[in-house]
Amino acid sequence: MPAARAGLVANHYRAEASAQKEADAAAYQAKAIELNQVSAELEQARNDRKIVYRTITRNVQTYIDRPVYQRECLDSDGLRDANAECADGKAALIRAVR
Repeated sequence: MPAARAGLVANHYRAEASAQKEADAAAYQAKAIELNQVSAELEQARNDRKIVYRTITRNVQTYIDRPVYQRECLDSDGLRDANAECADGKAALIRAVR
């Protein structure tokens, strides 16, 4: 009977090892699911705080420097108006322009 007893004990240890292996696999699976959920929450939090770049386009009024304004104060239209005023005897405009 000691041989039968040894076989029974060996079977008992195998059953225990198999049960322990199944329990470890279940615990591993539960831990993996928990870690996946935590990872998903972390990724969601990162996406919520993600920097978003926006391009803002604005039209700005620009001034074009015509060559006539670089050396002279009056263009052709201004000069004609000034000459018309001078012809009327109003020299004050010419003094103000110079």
